[in-house]
Amino acid sequence: QQSENQQEELIDKSKPVLFLGCENCSLIEKYIKQNPIESKLSFEKKYIYGDEKNTQEMLFIAKECGILGNDAGVPLFWNGSECFIGDKSIESFFKEEINN
Repeated sequence: QQSENQQEELIDKSKPVLFLGCENCSLIEKYIKQNPIESKLSFEKKYIYGDEKNTQEMLFIAKECGILGNDAGVPLFWNGSECFIGDKSIESFFKEEINN
C-alpha cells in the first residue's frame, strides 16, 4: 500500500492533462475533434470513470488549484500550472492557445 505522499510523487505536474469521464465531457471531446487542438497543444487524456488511479490524480491536481471535495469534477484540464473546469472554461483556454 503506497502512502498518499508516494502516490503524489508519481504525478508529473509539469505535463498538461485533460481529465474526462462524464456526460458533459462529450462536448469538449467534440470540440477537440473539430479543431486543431492536439496538433498545437500536447496533453494527455485520462478517463476517471471506473479508474481509481486517474480519479486520485485528478483530485490531487484539483487540490493543487485550491479546488476541494465536490467542487472537483470533470472535465478538468491542467495546463501544467493551472486548472480549467467545465467545457466552456476549457474551450476558452483552447481557443486562446490555438489562436496564439
